[in-house]
Amino acid sequence: MPINLMQGLFTAVILKPRKLPQDKLIAASALSATLPGLWGLALPFLLLEDTKPVPAQPVTPTPGPVTVLEAVPDVMGMDQAMALLAFQGIELRAELQLAQVKEGTSGTVVAQQPPARMLIAKGSTVVLFVQRESPCADDDANDAE
Repeated sequence: MPINLMQGLFTAVILKPRKLPQDKLIAASALSATLPGLWGLALPFLLLEDTKPVPAQPVTPTPGPVTVLEAVPDVMGMDQAMALLAFQGIELRAELQLAQVKEGTSGTVVAQQPPARMLIAKGSTVVLFVQRESPCADDDANDAE
């Protein structure tokens, strides 16, 4: 009895989209390979005609880390104490850094990073740049004496 591997492979490829159980797919391919001619192609299909495809198993997503976002409050122009109060009750940390700019009242927030209203991960740090006392103001006070 000759074995026609191409015929068996052809049957396997044609039956694959029907999502048959692996053992039935192999049996149908083997039957097709051992029967010559048209019978080798037709008989596996006739035998499996009543076979219902295996239902697809639902894919359960793997839970991963969820990032919860928080909007950065707008504290520009606030004094240092009020700016820190704006961070109470939200899950962001404030870090103060002194800055020197030409314009601005001492102790007020002159810049912030990240900017206001940006969504960042809860627990992140927002850097607040607070105007320090102007060295010129000290010089002016010394000159007045």
